[in-house]
This record gives sequence, C-alpha cells and structure tokens, in this order.
Amino acid sequence: MSKFKKYQRIELSLATESGETWLKKEHDFWKHITIRLQQNPADLPHSINSTIMSYCSEIAVAQRTKDTSRRINIVVEANKKHLLFNHDEDIAEIAKYILSNSAGLATLIQCYKMSLESQDETYTRLYTNDYEKLKKDTAQEIFDLVSSLKEKVQKSTAELQDKVDNANKDLEKIVAAATEAVALSEPVKFWETRQATHKENARKYGLQALTAAIIFGSLLTLTIIYEYISGRSVAIAGVNVTIPENNFGVAFLVLLTTAGIWSIRVFVKLMMANLAHETESLERATMIKTFVAMTKVNGEISKENQTLFFTTLFRPSNNSLSEDSTAPEFSRLIEAVLKSRGKES
Repeated sequence: MSKFKKYQRIELSLATESGETWLKKEHDFWKHITIRLQQNPADLPHSINSTIMSYCSEIAVAQRTKDTSRRINIVVEANKKHLLFNHDEDIAEIAKYILSNSAGLATLIQCYKMSLESQDETYTRLYTNDYEKLKKDTAQEIFDLVSSLKEKVQKSTAELQDKVDNANKDLEKIVAAATEAVALSEPVKFWETRQATHKENARKYGLQALTAAIIFGSLLTLTIIYEYISGRSVAIAGVNVTIPENNFGVAFLVLLTTAGIWSIRVFVKLMMANLAHETESLERATMIKTFVAMTKVNGEISKENQTLFFTTLFRPSNNSLSEDSTAPEFSRLIEAVLKSRGKES
C-alpha cells in the first residue's frame, strides 16, 4: 500500500458515520500495545516507544475534536509524521501475536515504514511515467484532432464559398435579366419617354412665363412712365395727382395689364400641368418596374393585387387646364379703346 492510498483510506473512514468508532478502535489498539510494551520494555528502542506514545496522544486529541474536517486533518498528519500501521490493516493482526516480543514489534514497524517508502517511490515513479505518457499521447491525439478539424473546416469553407459565389452569380444573372426585361419593356419606355417630354415642356413653359413677365413688366413700366410724363395734373382732396391725358391711355394700361397677367398665368399653368404629368409618368414607370420585380421574386401575384395594379396604372389623368384658363374678352377691351379714341378725335 502506498502512502497516498493509506491517507485516502483514513480520510474515507473518518468521513463516514463510523468515524468515531474507527478512532476509538485505533486508539485502543495502540493503547493496548503501549501497555504490553511497558511490561517488557528492555528490547524496544526508545525512538519506537516515543513514536507510539506521541501517536496515541494525537489520536486522543482527534477524539476530543468535534469538527470532522479538523479531526481528519489531525489523524492524517499524525500518520504522515509517524508512519505507523492502523488497526484495520492486515499487518495489525501480525502485531497482535508478537506483542510479547518487543524486538520483533520494533522490526515489524521498521519493515512497515520501509515498505511504505518503497511503495511510495514506486507509485510516484509509475504515476509520473504514466502521466508523462498520457500527456504525450493526449497531446498527440489533440494535435491530430485539431489538424483533422482544421482540414474539414477549410474544406467546408471552400465548398461554402463556392456555393455563395455560384448563388451570387445566379442572383446577378436574375437581376440583370429582370432589369433588362423591365428596361426594354414597351410600357416602361412609353412612360419614361413621356416623362422626359413633360419635363422638357415644363422647362420651356417656365422660361416663356419668365420671358412674358419681363416683357409685359417692361412695357407696363414704360407705358406708366409715358402717361405720367404726358398726363395732366388733377387736384384730388387738395393733393395733386397726375393722370393720363385721355381715356385711351387708361384703357391701354388696363388692356396691357390684363393681357400680361393672363399670358403669364397661362404659361405658369402649362408649366405646372407638365410638371404634374412628369411626376405621374415617373410614378407609373416605377409601378411597372415594381410589379415586374415582385413577379420575379414571388412568382405569382394575387388577383386582388393585380386588379389594384391595373386600375391604378390605367386610371385617367386628372391634370388638365381648367375653364378659367381661357382668354379674357379682349374684343370688349379693344372696342372700349377704339371708342375712347373716336371721342377724342
């Protein structure tokens, strides 16, 4: 038996419910040996006697200790210190038969200590050798396992990357095909062309409105300045106010102002209508592209969504010039100007 197994057995015996019984038997065993040796002490070495007496004393201390962990620690340390056999070992039976022979008991104790030392060295050597071998074998197994896993991971990564690359290529092909199909479709072409046309018309009408505003503003300014210079001064509520010399000037100012405002208003309305048509064309082209993309992704579109799509796509346009955009009655204004001119002549 090695020292390690001896101490392990003692700890196990003391940790159970029969631990106090084990301690009592141990103490009684060595107490009995002490009494027998005192009857014939001549052939027993003093060191052996002191060892036995000290061991009995420490066992007695452990018996009085209530804490189990503390008790186990005392007994184990006593056995490590004195290296005596216990009452429940096989060698204890031999000791009982030679109690009357002190020299034989001393020899038995010495042989037991030498046996423990020898077995402990053997156990340590074997344990170390086995441990080193196990560590080496385990390290090799771990290395082989890691290498195998690394190869599998690399292989799986390569296969996964190939699948991802193939999926990306397929997706790019699908997107390219869908994009080309949408871009080349006649409805999309129609609405994109119409969008560009209305955008250009809106720009032209905007420029025309700006040009008309500048022209009529300039003419109106020149006419007012001319009439102011050639006009007559009239006192109104004590204040001198310059007015046109005749009614023709007033009628011409009214005609010019009305024509200018109407022209600018018409151009602005045409510009706004084309802007609205441009936005509507963009919306309908986007609707067609979205519908085609959804068809590519989902395969089929429900009848309700199809009905909603076609209803929205083919709805009539609401952007048109209203009736109030028509020209004012210039004939009456011209007639008033001519009458005014005739009276003056």
